[in-house]
Amino acid sequence: MHRFMQVRAPVQGSQGNLVPVQQAMYRYKILSGDSRFLMHKFMP
Repeated sequence: MHRFMQVRAPVQGSQGNLVPVQQAMYRYKILSGDSRFLMHKFMP
């Protein structure tokens, strides 16, 4: 979860209002990154 917060905080700080498409792509990147991270964590 630390990585999630580190990645998210600067984006919210610099760009509070993202275009919906950018938001969706950004969320997808975070989710895909988290899923890989979780798979490594629970299924080494």
